[in-house]
This record gives sequence, structure tokens and C-alpha cells, in this order.
Amino acid sequence: MTLLEQIEALQNKPYGVIDIFPETISAENQPIYQAVEQYFLRTSLLPRFAESIVTIILRLLCYERAEIFITEAPENHWLTPYSNKWLSGEPIEILAAVFKHIVTKDVSSAQILLIDANCLISLDGGFTVSVYQPNEQLEQYLLPLVQAEGLFYRRIVS
Repeated sequence: MTLLEQIEALQNKPYGVIDIFPETISAENQPIYQAVEQYFLRTSLLPRFAESIVTIILRLLCYERAEIFITEAPENHWLTPYSNKWLSGEPIEILAAVFKHIVTKDVSSAQILLIDANCLISLDGGFTVSVYQPNEQLEQYLLPLVQAEGLFYRRIVS
């Protein structure tokens, strides 16, 4: 199985999310939730969230071997040279800039395949950070890192 096939397979597994909310928002509260999320997307909360996500991922990379794939970016965009490529050998400064840009500008996505944990972290722009097939050991690293950044981690039950 290639690494891209492994990423695709993991995207169909149970997952958790790193979020600004501690619980899933009920259907009856969706209108206010959507208004609040749109407000947060327009304020300084999104850049702070991006910085926190970068901090969490960089710290996590100290514990886990990873392969990092950036999906297609728009043509003639500064992210274009990194799109459809594996970035695992890039300097930390490049990874941090790419991750921040994906979160704050909702352009492209980063697929971070944690090799030993057989887990996938997907950055999809905005407040969307998914952790596919998290195992107990990974969650032992992840939970305190997320909490240290003032964010929340929860598993999604489908």
C-alpha cells in the first residue's frame, strides 16, 4: 500500500477533532454556532488557532515519525511549489508557514501521516483539524498538548 493509499484508507476510520469547542454543538444551536464560527473566522481567533495547531503538530513530530503531504493548491499561489508533494524533509520554518497558511486561508490541506501510530492528522482550513484512527498512546501525547494550547480534543462518534 502506498502512503497516499494509506492516507485515503485512514480517512475512512474513526476520528477525533481538535476544536475551539469542548462538545459537538446540538442541531438546535446550529444557527448561533454558525454565526459565532463566522465571527471567529473574521477575528484574531483564527490566527491564534493556527499558531496553536502548528505548536501542537511540531511538538507531536518530536514523538512520532511522520510523512507530510500537501494537497493541490491554486495555480500561481505561494503554496503551489509545495502542493501535491511530500514535505517531510522541509525545514521546520517551511512546515510551520505552510500549516499556518492552510488554516488561516483555507487553501489546500495538509495530511500528516504518523507512521508508527498508523494515524492521520488532517488540516483542512479554518477550524477543521481531524485526527483519524487515534490510538491510546497517541492520545496520551496529544491531549496534554491540545490542552496546553487552550483547545479541546474529542472523539467523534458516528
